[in-house]
Amino acid sequence: MVDKAEALHTAGIDALMSGQIGTFPGFDREELIRRCVVAGLPTTPSQWTFSEGVRRLLAVTSGLGLPLYAAGRDFPWHVTMLEGRDESSPYIPLQAPIIDGARNFAGRWHSSIEIFLSRLVLDVRGNIILTADWLPESVHIMREELAKLYQHQNLKPLAMENILHCTVARLTAVPGPAERHILREYLQFWRVAISHSPIEMPISQLVGTRSDVFFFGLFGARLVKA
Repeated sequence: MVDKAEALHTAGIDALMSGQIGTFPGFDREELIRRCVVAGLPTTPSQWTFSEGVRRLLAVTSGLGLPLYAAGRDFPWHVTMLEGRDESSPYIPLQAPIIDGARNFAGRWHSSIEIFLSRLVLDVRGNIILTADWLPESVHIMREELAKLYQHQNLKPLAMENILHCTVARLTAVPGPAERHILREYLQFWRVAISHSPIEMPISQLVGTRSDVFFFGLFGARLVKA
């Protein structure tokens, strides 16, 4: 997981500095077809490396005139536990048994499931994400149980092996030459801070589905791409 994350970040920084970085145009039909169980994260994390890091990122990009599509403002803080596909009826939310099954699983644990986000990554698509270096056993087990629930509802589980991340923000415009250097320097500063003090996040609530968030327009999600 570590090598993959580092390779993604190296490629992302190269794309940023060359002006070839991707930008977020909005969600297309492919995004809407995906349905998933989403784990909600605290809206006001207390750790400095997270709350202060996000605050400074928004301040830096705002000062540069660089617009972001940001978690906590434009969409909810979350991690995706497992996605499923059913192209025959893409806009129907997951049926109650899947959500209830996931919640029942979480409720069987004596404490909230926790993840540790210890690496900041900028990918070539312009996504700024926090990634986990390892997956807790509880996440592996939850995904196995969700896969069974999905299959029972005639959904195809999408592979998510060794993947666990939280999207912080998405670039919506390509930075100019001067802005690229400033953004790279800040991201490097935040990467070092997180590597020394990983962010511990409890997953205590399972909320909605991707179709709820993206298609039905909850949480202010924007649909701007045809």
